[in-house]
Amino acid sequence: TFDWLIMGGGVTRSLGFLFAILAIHQAFLLFTIPTSRNLILTTLYSGLVVVTHPEAAVHTIIAAIFIFIWKDHTLKGIFRAGAVAFGTLILSAPWWMTILIKHGMAPLQAAQIAAQENSVNFILRIFTLIKFDLTDEPFLQVLAIIGLIGIFILLAQRKPALPIWFVLIALIEPRGGTLYMMLPLAMFIGVTFDQAILPILKPQGDNSHAWAWNAFIGFFLLYGVINASVTASNITRQLTLTSSD
Repeated sequence: TFDWLIMGGGVTRSLGFLFAILAIHQAFLLFTIPTSRNLILTTLYSGLVVVTHPEAAVHTIIAAIFIFIWKDHTLKGIFRAGAVAFGTLILSAPWWMTILIKHGMAPLQAAQIAAQENSVNFILRIFTLIKFDLTDEPFLQVLAIIGLIGIFILLAQRKPALPIWFVLIALIEPRGGTLYMMLPLAMFIGVTFDQAILPILKPQGDNSHAWAWNAFIGFFLLYGVINASVTASNITRQLTLTSSD
């Protein structure tokens, strides 16, 4: 779904996505390895998310709250979360204070209304999850299928955290949710590769099957390059403003 990052409002959306990934990563470290450095970096990246793209801020908050409940949920954890929230508010103040002073709440309300109008109702969100057509692959949904297998591998191992986060994104903020669902989906794909495909194509200690694993990786990389090229071509033809426009 990199198409969302190079079309329309993609310039700010791409930076918001980048800082969201960094902020979520640091939040995970903060709630598992609480250090002053992790606290500062989480606050810094969160502030950059807010001033870059409000929708990215929503998804970062969803992820941070989930990680807190999953990994920490202690009194000290609440204080750390509060410190990050307060620090983020201070760092982003030049942006939101300027808007409020010059324009009032109208721009922020307009953005929220626009996001709601482009969203779908709760039933359709569930249907989208069941359909699992999330990856915008122009051909066979290879990435989606491999990721779906990874979800059920984790559920079978009684490790539901990442699947829960994946579903929360789709149900709480679906408009830009697909982009952020790619974060846990990429991990699901990694789980399938590591625990299902690799042991079959390249059994431990058996180098005679190495060619099968190498051939699969080669196919996978070639498939990804072709997918990306076709997607970029479609954006150029269909979703790019012409000079006259």
